[in-house]
This record gives sequence, structure tokens and C-alpha cells, in this order.
Amino acid sequence: PAQTSPWMPLLALAAAPAPNPYPAEHSAPGTFTRRAAYVKALVETNYASTDCSTYAATSLDHSTGNALDCHAGNFGILPTAAERDEMYSLAQWSVRYANELKISYVIFEQKIWSLQSASLGWRPMEDRGSITQNHFDHVHISIQN
Repeated sequence: PAQTSPWMPLLALAAAPAPNPYPAEHSAPGTFTRRAAYVKALVETNYASTDCSTYAATSLDHSTGNALDCHAGNFGILPTAAERDEMYSLAQWSVRYANELKISYVIFEQKIWSLQSASLGWRPMEDRGSITQNHFDHVHISIQN
């Protein structure tokens, strides 16, 4: 079952996905690996208001094509209640199916959940300074590589 915290209500989740069939790999900066593209397609199909992107960055996950930033609203702006609920559900779905989807960690609302430390649940993160850097406007999903 999805792990919740007092800050995250338990919402209806999208259907269980088929296991991610793609091997670990790296891709060019600003593009997705096949594993990440598989998760992106599932997210955008199951969460109609959500769009996932990546960018050419220096962070390891984004620079190798193994990270998705999924948002139901706009970057830099706090989400509406409906957008926030969709991202809550997406975050819970990502955690619930992390093994099947080959997800290594999820970040949302300045909290992180990782497969490696799953028993600890969602943990607080340091303040990075902005709505986007603290992941209040999007769910970050990192794929195992």
C-alpha cells in the first residue's frame, strides 16, 4: 500500500502498471531513457492534467535522462487544490509501484521517499529556497539507472 503522512491524504490511485520492461541506460541530456519514457507515458495517461518533462541539467538523474518532473499546474506557482490532489495521488502511485516501475526515489512538497529507505517513509528535506526547488509545484520521479 502507498505510504502516507499526515500532510498527504490517501486518494484514489491509478491502476497498477505492467512492470517496466526496459534495461537501465543513460540518454542525452534533455531526453528520456526508455525506462523514464515508459513511466512518463503511464503518468500522462493515468493523470490527465499532468505533464512530465526533463531538462539538460547537471544533476545526475536529469543529465542521464532518468528523471521526470511532473506537474499538474505551472512551475513556480503553487498548485490549486485540484492540482495538488492530482500530484498527491501521483506521488502515492509512484511509491506504491516503485518496484514495478524501477523508481529509485520520489520528491514532493519538500519531502523525499526512496526505495532504498522505504521503511523510513517520507522524510523532510532541507529548504532549497523556492516553490520549484522545494518541489511544491511538481513531483520529481527518479528512475533506477
